[in-house]
Amino acid sequence: MNPQTIPAGSTVTLQGGDCTTLGSFVAVSGGENQVAGSGEVQTLTSSPGDAWTISVHNPGADAATVNVTSVCQPV
Repeated sequence: MNPQTIPAGSTVTLQGGDCTTLGSFVAVSGGENQVAGSGEVQTLTSSPGDAWTISVHNPGADAATVNVTSVCQPV
């Protein structure tokens, strides 16, 4: 897991694991799981690449913690 913190009221870009560490792999999909914070984090965009990348907004009054995962596939 790679817990990443999103400050209250912020919009940030987060990445899952880098699939290129496995060799000739890319991230074809992924997901996120909020593990802390009072406001429900909103996913604005998500995209494939070397790692699964998402843009999220934290509307809560405190920081949120999110785990982002990449689903890797050989190229």
